[in-house]
Amino acid sequence: MVPERNEGDGGASNIKTLVAADADALADQSYIDSATPEVQTSAQMRFGHTSVAATVFGVGQNYLRVKGLKLVMGSFLSAEAVSQRHQEAVIDERTASRLFSDDKSPLGKIVLISRVPVVIIGVFAQPPWLQSREAEVLLPYTVVKGRLQGPGLSLDALAVRVVDSVDATVAERAIVDFLTRRHETKDFAVYNYDQMRKSKDRASQTMWQLSSSLAAISLVVGGVGVMNMMLISVTVRTHEIGLRLAVGARRIDIMVQFLTEAVAICAAGSFLGVALAIGIAAVWGRTSSGFSMIISAGTIVPACALALGIGLIFGFLPARKASRLNPIDALSRD
Repeated sequence: MVPERNEGDGGASNIKTLVAADADALADQSYIDSATPEVQTSAQMRFGHTSVAATVFGVGQNYLRVKGLKLVMGSFLSAEAVSQRHQEAVIDERTASRLFSDDKSPLGKIVLISRVPVVIIGVFAQPPWLQSREAEVLLPYTVVKGRLQGPGLSLDALAVRVVDSVDATVAERAIVDFLTRRHETKDFAVYNYDQMRKSKDRASQTMWQLSSSLAAISLVVGGVGVMNMMLISVTVRTHEIGLRLAVGARRIDIMVQFLTEAVAICAAGSFLGVALAIGIAAVWGRTSSGFSMIISAGTIVPACALALGIGLIFGFLPARKASRLNPIDALSRD
């Protein structure tokens, strides 16, 4: 939730009523798992001769729990660090690799944020969908308010995690009612990320269905193309088929021959497609720092198997036609 009278009204800078005590009060409610104050600012972060632009988040000791983030190294800000304004920081993995590329561990290193020295006590893992080009650093919100933003008790935002057994929509209404009574007015806007996630999931499902439909159409078109190629091949090679039948080849042998050719064509196409996908993923990974494309055996094997299946299905009709040719009629054709 953020200090706005209505979502998107742009009046947050004039509203100073959202404070850390609200987070403590909400954390005591039975439907709230955890809560954390949030303040945010931008600053230059320096270590030695390396300087990076950083987004500084002032947070409480429950921030990782609320956001669902995980530490990969060290420890997180304690309640004592927040209350006593300890100048400690937790940074993301990308920032750690950029600032401390020559060191095995950034823990215990002192960096400057603007002109404020802080000691690194932990490193957290950023989810792929939250990755930012800027460095991200977490400090006690008391330090950010006191040393980087200036005096004042108001927060930029307040984040809560709802108890898993409670419906997010019900909890949202309860939070609105609680804070409205506490502030004696509704001077905040609530953003329900669970609803946003569900909307994103619905959009992803729609995109998946659309892409699956396009893929199915492409497979059918490709299969029809293979079938036409094999029918032409049967027509062109009628004399060859008649000769094989005349010298003792069984009809099943002719069918297997043409089915094998159809499967071979599809297998070659699938191998070329996989090689092209791997090449594109490699080039994309080198040129894009936002995210990388990962192609696993779990996707390659089913794709190749499906291509072989297309060869069998759409190669059956031409193979059957070839196997049912009359040897005399086949040999008499030019």
